[in-house]
Amino acid sequence: MAYSPFSSSSAFNVPLIKHDVFVSFRGIDIRTSFLSHLTKDLHRNQIDFFVDDEKLHPGDEISPTLLRAIEQSYISLVIFSKHYASSRWCMEELVKIIECMEQYKRIVIPVFYNVDPSHVRHQKGILAEAFDVHKERYEEEIMQSWKSVLKKTANLSGIHYPSKYRTNRRYCQEYFGEIVASFNLVSLTNLDLGGCIKLVELPDLSKATKLKRLNLKGCENLCQLHPSILSIQTLEGLYLDGCKKLKSVKGNIYLKSLKTLRVRMCSRLEEFSVSSEKLTASCFSLLRIKSLPNEFCCSIYLRYLFLFQCRELIELPHNIKTLSRLVTLDVRGCCSLRSIPELPPSIEVLLANDCTSLERIFSLKAVFSLNRRQISFENCVKLEEQSLNDIGQYQMINYYDYRRMDGRICYPGYKVPEWFVCQTTEASITIELDQPYYHLLGFIFCCVVSQNIPPPYFNKLGTLNIRCEYGHVGDDVKHTFLITRLNFVPERRRNSEDHVFIWTYQFPEEDMFREIEMCDDDDSTSNQKMSFRFSVDRPEYEKRVEERKKQVFIKGCGVLPIYASTVVDVIQKLELESKLQLNPHRHNSITRQSIDALKSKMIRKIKGKSHRLLKKHE
Repeated sequence: MAYSPFSSSSAFNVPLIKHDVFVSFRGIDIRTSFLSHLTKDLHRNQIDFFVDDEKLHPGDEISPTLLRAIEQSYISLVIFSKHYASSRWCMEELVKIIECMEQYKRIVIPVFYNVDPSHVRHQKGILAEAFDVHKERYEEEIMQSWKSVLKKTANLSGIHYPSKYRTNRRYCQEYFGEIVASFNLVSLTNLDLGGCIKLVELPDLSKATKLKRLNLKGCENLCQLHPSILSIQTLEGLYLDGCKKLKSVKGNIYLKSLKTLRVRMCSRLEEFSVSSEKLTASCFSLLRIKSLPNEFCCSIYLRYLFLFQCRELIELPHNIKTLSRLVTLDVRGCCSLRSIPELPPSIEVLLANDCTSLERIFSLKAVFSLNRRQISFENCVKLEEQSLNDIGQYQMINYYDYRRMDGRICYPGYKVPEWFVCQTTEASITIELDQPYYHLLGFIFCCVVSQNIPPPYFNKLGTLNIRCEYGHVGDDVKHTFLITRLNFVPERRRNSEDHVFIWTYQFPEEDMFREIEMCDDDDSTSNQKMSFRFSVDRPEYEKRVEERKKQVFIKGCGVLPIYASTVVDVIQKLELESKLQLNPHRHNSITRQSIDALKSKMIRKIKGKSHRLLKKHE
């Protein structure tokens, strides 16, 4: 992976670069501690390095192989330790290293490992003791050359490892960026500088034409990105989480390969402009940006867009509807966001909790498309009445879609939607089924939950569980079943309101048969009444059974049975819609095959339940 800025046939006969880094050090203690962590970082970043094996030294004479390795290395990393100067081998290495620096413009980086740089510069302390020993063996001319290279090296910009530093590993992690910043690595494909808190800036990486992944997570002092980084056409992943001093991520070149972009917790970031057709996931959480550029919507492959707690975000791109593959949009905590523009019909998850300035949602029909899985407008206290009405209108149709009976929705409100024929302003309700049990596929549930829920009802994560118990009216023995739990994650806030929760429950095959066998008498159409009670769980549920009956946190509830015949009607509606489908490339569009598969599944399910029930009564 070595890079040569020089031609091997130059007028000065500069040696060809073979290694990125040559490491000069002394002692087994350095090899097994500091150096072991450093070489792991070098290896992880695919940086070619040369480390001499001291066990192969036949004597004091430095080998020609080692001299060539120094000549053929772009950077020499000199680790000065207490015993470095006591080795003639190391001193001869250093002479050659400085020679290559002066003749071939090689880079030298000194690391002062538990030694004072001034002691190296002036041969004081333990280095003075080493030179006292050398006087007895070597001529003055050799001694002077060694002192000269020590002084030259110590005067270079280097890295100081203090004796009381926490750990070798942490040190290497923090300073590794300073070492890599000296590179121009043409074959580099992965550069991991995560946690290099001393890294202030990166060099020109325009030569890194094969770079695919750049990790700068936790580089707390990184102030800017070199423009070359946002011009690398091979870059597939860029990770900038926790770059607290970064103010701008702005590129003027359309990137062809970028797939993943993470820019979280960059609290000073104000400018952002990056576009790539291949982008599939983008995370811009906890930023100060006020908007995303419209060019961002050129990322036609984007599936996940996270803008969590971008508190100054005022608007989304007006052309976001062109992101035809977008399935998840997370704008939770974007408290300055006033509206959500028309979204693509591919949306499955829309999280808009705590958007306290949100007033309007455009084109709710697309939001509540048949792809919907989870939609939440919790604590969107300024939503217009029309938007709230539209929510109720569209969700009724789509909750009947048998393929998506795991969906749920939450929005501020104080009453159960009108399309729940069976509803009440209390926490319990009794309904009468108008079809046999074996035609029953599941239920749609609704609860109006009070804002005045005390803290003990929330677990450590702030999650609120809603429990539904049901039984069959008229049985001698009352049977209750846990239907579902809905996780509600509210934050403590002054402007909270009552909220409407709607979710679906689909009977598992085995559970449904078990319930039929326990609750049915000889006539499959008897005992058609069912009772439901909703409650808010405390974490210590088993200790609070009686208290749950007295609580007033549920201000209303509704239950809507889903029968096979209803789903068949939906199938017919889908068949009609598929005939009118004009765009064959629409993501998740309704197809003849999907409808046939749904119909076959329904027929098998109904026939199976009927057969089991008839067999039971034989």
